[in-house]
Amino acid sequence: MSSRRAKGRIVALCNPWRNAEDSGIDKQDVYFNFCKIPYPVQLIQDCAHRFLAEYDHQGRELIYCDPPYLWHMRTSKRRYRFDYREQDHIDLLTLLTGLPCNVMLSGYPSRLYDEWLSEWQLYSILEVWEQTAIEQLLGQPTIHVDETSLRVDKKKQGIHVYSGGEITLKFLHPKRGKEAIEAIGILPRYGGVIVHDCWSPYLSYDHCDHGLCGSHLVRELTFIADTNGYAWAVAMKRLLQKTCATVSQRKNKCLTPIEYRGLGRRYRNLSTRGERELPPIPPRQNGKRGRIAKSDAHNLWERMSKVKQKFSGCFQTERYAKAYCRISSYLQSMANKGYNPLVAIQIALSGDIYAEGGE
Repeated sequence: MSSRRAKGRIVALCNPWRNAEDSGIDKQDVYFNFCKIPYPVQLIQDCAHRFLAEYDHQGRELIYCDPPYLWHMRTSKRRYRFDYREQDHIDLLTLLTGLPCNVMLSGYPSRLYDEWLSEWQLYSILEVWEQTAIEQLLGQPTIHVDETSLRVDKKKQGIHVYSGGEITLKFLHPKRGKEAIEAIGILPRYGGVIVHDCWSPYLSYDHCDHGLCGSHLVRELTFIADTNGYAWAVAMKRLLQKTCATVSQRKNKCLTPIEYRGLGRRYRNLSTRGERELPPIPPRQNGKRGRIAKSDAHNLWERMSKVKQKFSGCFQTERYAKAYCRISSYLQSMANKGYNPLVAIQIALSGDIYAEGGE
């Protein structure tokens, strides 16, 4: 039970696995007005230290605590109404480490908390899960790959995302190109179809079949249609969205062979129409070197033409950025299976992770 505006309090969430009410504890009842929870929760205006110390723990609870930040970790001079001295943090850590149940704690990285909670690492607990998920992903007939940037210690690094079936995996690497892909080691071992945004490092893996990501394509077609008004771009966007809606409504998420051949025929026809509709590329000027500048519409059409030929159907430390990637991968994968994030964390912390469908 957590409210984004309720900063500076401790909130404890108990009993996610028992047929009893969950409990939210805070010294300020004003924060309870921000809580929008679709299930019964007992709201208690009290000292969370005392509540947790006196609570009759059964060992299957999950306690979520959100204490005030340490003074030296704060980025503003705002004070909490009920603030913490360093001794209060130590008292809280003493209490939490003695509880006979699982605990999740929010806060910024600090030496005090790292020393007290050196063994409290969901990141480490999920290491075996991640390796198991990689092997399961390699067995998928199709996977989607993408990458984006993330600032870590004031420098840009790449987050590489791989998803297939109910599995989503994220990996952090200082590079964004083939060097990172090779270091992660999934695509070099994969033999199915990889769906992506036509990025050249992905295209270099000739032992895989390739598919162009519809989400990327629709986004760029929208821009081209809105900017230039090309009829081929409007029709192609409509074709892809209609096909996506058809597939989404089906249990097996597939087109029939006849539908697939029809889609390919319409795709090729629209691509040919686009070639005729686009203006000619200006010739290279005398004495100039390098690539000829082309419009966004030309670049998109060329990428889509490749499909016909090649394709089938800021964190402060790297340590915490990698932890974010692994933990968010696990939570997203469990969400794909229908698990609430807090329940998913409870499964991991309780050691039941491999009893849940192999994860």
